[in-house]
Amino acid sequence: MTSFKYPRDMLAPLKERWYEWARQESEPPALPSDDKLALLLEVAYHASYTADERRGTQFRAVVCSPDLRESEIDHPLRIDPPRSFTPHEIMRLAPAADAAKVMLAVDPSGDEPLIWGLCNGADMQLTVSVMAPGKLSVGRNMRSLVALEDGHIFAEGERLGVFQSVVEALSEATDALWDGVNWRGGTWSPQVNYPAHLHDVLSTIRKLGHGGTVLVVPDRECKSLSWRQLLKIKYQCQDDSVWPLLRKSVFQFDEDSPGRGAMEFQYAEDKARRLLERLPGLTAVDGALLITDRYRVLGFGVEVLAQTELETIFLPDGASRNVEAYGTRHRSAFRFCAAYPRGVAFVCSQDGSIKCVRNRDGKVTLYE
Repeated sequence: MTSFKYPRDMLAPLKERWYEWARQESEPPALPSDDKLALLLEVAYHASYTADERRGTQFRAVVCSPDLRESEIDHPLRIDPPRSFTPHEIMRLAPAADAAKVMLAVDPSGDEPLIWGLCNGADMQLTVSVMAPGKLSVGRNMRSLVALEDGHIFAEGERLGVFQSVVEALSEATDALWDGVNWRGGTWSPQVNYPAHLHDVLSTIRKLGHGGTVLVVPDRECKSLSWRQLLKIKYQCQDDSVWPLLRKSVFQFDEDSPGRGAMEFQYAEDKARRLLERLPGLTAVDGALLITDRYRVLGFGVEVLAQTELETIFLPDGASRNVEAYGTRHRSAFRFCAAYPRGVAFVCSQDGSIKCVRNRDGKVTLYE
């Protein structure tokens, strides 16, 4: 018999992941008490099922004190008097806070949690996100640590299954990101750290609701004609600002790195994350987003010109499917990976699913 999970069941895995992530800090921020934390999650969960004029409630909330210094919270817009953190009040306020950019600031310290303002972010604090009915994500610094979806709980890393299945295709970049880092184990492994950034981008595309495709080519071939002749790039770019920041940030995991765990490493990752947050919106333009495996942005509004006689694609277990069973986005991804075996494509559907396409030993393979 299926056993469904609910918000209170998220407490144990959340606390475990929270303090693992914070253990390299001298004064890690404390979580609210179990009862207050459970109440926050339960209210958010029930708010996910509300709708205003048929528009579903989507929001992000940061759990923090209104007494935070300006250096710890990004330009809060204070609400006087504060409003109760209830499903109805969240539904009413959510349209005023674009969930992709603005968060509800919630104070959990009193007898009941209160929404005391709107802000763009608050460093190191607990965040709660709702982008669809019954789907709840809880994290820190904009990174999801624990998610509740369809009655199941997923800890950070477990939702990366699609990406872990293809990590061999991106192993060159994974190795390059961690080159020279004396990593001895800990909260993250290199194989989780690298695709997690891609996961954040794709998850945001999914949450935006318009769907999209991300094509990935090896960075060492960023100027190669082997893939350029297969694509038409409407808006060409050449931005490689993310990779140096990610390289700097991974040294916080280096046991021998001077100043390990210092804020400069966290700042580098936070800045890289802010730069990556620009990418999901680019998929709203008709066409795919094109990046390299080192997150270099090459263009958007990309059309796949490759024409192949591909009729069948495969699943990881060897089963086959006819390409005509899929829509335009998927078929374009299939053609790209068939014509350019070193490329990888990620397709985010409007129904919320994320799929990966890669050429595996000459067979175009779909990971769901």
